[in-house]
Amino acid sequence: MNLDKLVKPLRSSVIPLSSIARLWFFIPKQQKQKLFLTFFLMTVVSLLEIFSIGAIIPFLTVVSSGDLSSSQVLLSLINFLSFSSNKDLLVFFTGVFCLAIVLSSFSKFLLLKLNTTLSFKIGSEISKEIYSKVLYQPYQNHTSQNSSEIINTITFKVNALIYNIILPSLALINAILLLSLIFLSLFYFKSFISLFTFLACGIIYTFITYKTKSVKISNSKIVANESTKLIKALQEGLGGIRDILLDNSQWIYCLIYENAQTKLRDAQAQNQIIAQSPRFFIETFGVIVIASLVFYFSTTQGGVIGSIPILGVLALGAQRLLPLMQQAYVALSSIQGGQASLDDVLILLNLPSAKILENSNSNTRKKISFSKELAIENLGFRFTQNQEFIFKDLNFSIKKGSRIGIIGKTGSGKTTLMDILMGLLKPTIGSILVDGKKISNKNMSAWQARIAHVPQFIYLTDGSIAENIAFGVSSTKINYEKIKLCLERAKLLDFVNKLPDKYQTIVGERGIKLSGGQRQRIGIARAFYKNADVLIFDEATSSLDSATEESVMSSIEAFDIDITIFIVAHRMSTLKKCDQIIEISGGQVTFKGNYNKFIKSH
Repeated sequence: MNLDKLVKPLRSSVIPLSSIARLWFFIPKQQKQKLFLTFFLMTVVSLLEIFSIGAIIPFLTVVSSGDLSSSQVLLSLINFLSFSSNKDLLVFFTGVFCLAIVLSSFSKFLLLKLNTTLSFKIGSEISKEIYSKVLYQPYQNHTSQNSSEIINTITFKVNALIYNIILPSLALINAILLLSLIFLSLFYFKSFISLFTFLACGIIYTFITYKTKSVKISNSKIVANESTKLIKALQEGLGGIRDILLDNSQWIYCLIYENAQTKLRDAQAQNQIIAQSPRFFIETFGVIVIASLVFYFSTTQGGVIGSIPILGVLALGAQRLLPLMQQAYVALSSIQGGQASLDDVLILLNLPSAKILENSNSNTRKKISFSKELAIENLGFRFTQNQEFIFKDLNFSIKKGSRIGIIGKTGSGKTTLMDILMGLLKPTIGSILVDGKKISNKNMSAWQARIAHVPQFIYLTDGSIAENIAFGVSSTKINYEKIKLCLERAKLLDFVNKLPDKYQTIVGERGIKLSGGQRQRIGIARAFYKNADVLIFDEATSSLDSATEESVMSSIEAFDIDITIFIVAHRMSTLKKCDQIIEISGGQVTFKGNYNKFIKSH
């Protein structure tokens, strides 16, 4: 899946507003309500911040001169509170100023806590939504997707979404609101100075944002692409460790990892430098402005003492204003640096939703009736319209309880046919009928509840033997009596009983602690546990030696006579006990009959 080609048109604006708007659609309703609460709290924090700045005027006025005659509001307040001395005034306004600072700081802490908690909660919900949608996609979709890219998006890119989009977006909104109110307040006190300072800082930040935009967006693509290569290198390196050690090819995977890691970290570092560096120049500019004002008031306005309240307001305002402008710039830089990851996340969020069956498994799902016959009628399949049919016009029927051998050359479509029988792939043309009833999307789950699959390479988790047999069942709901019976029928019970931890023995990742025959027997025990009555063994013994294969095949014979079994194989010895053999060649059924007849004709 080439994500970059799909999202290229979205990466052109300074802020990816269209992408953020699309992300809003996927945020759960409960989290949206909390976001509105966050916006309300931002307003409260902004007003408290203005209050803390405004409270410094009477405080500094009392400290410097005690003359409040210029403010009718303050004089009315003093008369109302009946202050009799400057000391009372100083105590009161000191308390008001300190209270304003405390309230402002506490409200900012609450806002930080709410923003952070909410952002990570949204990230968690989005990650869960993507994982769910990916798992519920049709099998054919999974065959065309790169698992490294999917894993990277669910983990790394959702983290980038939190740190580069959600948190910075909230910070940007908060910064813009605060900047607006602080600027208006400062403009009220000293309009020209405030306007000049604000515009000068704004022009600097705007210029830097414009000049670095293309670099940050380019780096966002590098981060998105190289993080996928990083995951791929880890998967392939660790997944193929036996061959890598045998071939002494560790250096190749180390080099791939190093190249991806270097490009990724360089791009991240460059974005970080671009985001943080303007602060030093703006702070220097702010200090120069304050120093210039001190010089101006001391030479032209009758001395510094009388100008202390105004200087205090401007200094405190600048102390709030400049970090906020830097915060807004950093937030904008982060959003630009996360555009590629945001768009990749949106692609997976836009996957079509499938019906999710909560806590369902093959033992609880309703099963379709199958008591007589399974029929294939005029079946044909190709993966895309541009490809040739793998097979076409297949027709045959199978009685319930039959043992069917499927044979054919590599590439003849044996595994594809089994995938269609299991409902993993949809026929391009033709139908599958069970007791005369056509299998469709409506009854597919009911049909799959009857099927168990034992492939050539059994998928085993890094869990216990019991967990791998009861695959897909919660560990708290495993029936251990049933596990014992399944192990016995798969002729694995004696081996398990000799293990120190018995059923709780950890098999290792992909069953690395077990032999090939033991892994296949766990697959057979899994089929027993599922209570399936249609079993598909797809090259299940092709990687085993003759003695192990014969032992595993004897386990297959332990299945009830009412169970229908398909055995896909290359070796004829595997099919000796089959009631019927079907040969596929050139997209057609070229033979259908018993084992002896097949041997004579070949």
